Amino acid sequence: MNQTNPNRADGALSNDMPEAVHADGMRILWDVPIPMSDGVVLRADVFLPPEPGRHAALLSYGAYGKGVPMQVGYKSAYDRMVRDFPTSPKARRTST
Repeated sequence: MNQTNPNRADGALSNDMPEAVHADGMRILWDVPIPMSDGVVLRADVFLPPEPGRHAALLSYGAYGKGVPMQVGYKSAYDRMVRDFPTSPKARRTST
């Protein structure tokens, strides 16, 4: 039933995990099932470095818009981020 999966370093996810797609210099797992203790299954898109290993994790979440760019789905939050963190890529592109 829930066997380990080679796409995860700790093998914690089940075999119904999707195959990794290699694109844009990374491995991408689309719609990965994440079972909750109450039986609900959440889905996430997981973006991994091209090679296995220990890496820092970045997490982004929201109630709506999985797959929608932050600047589109959460425009006011994105605008605040660019304003408050002027070293972000967007701020560097627009400041010249």
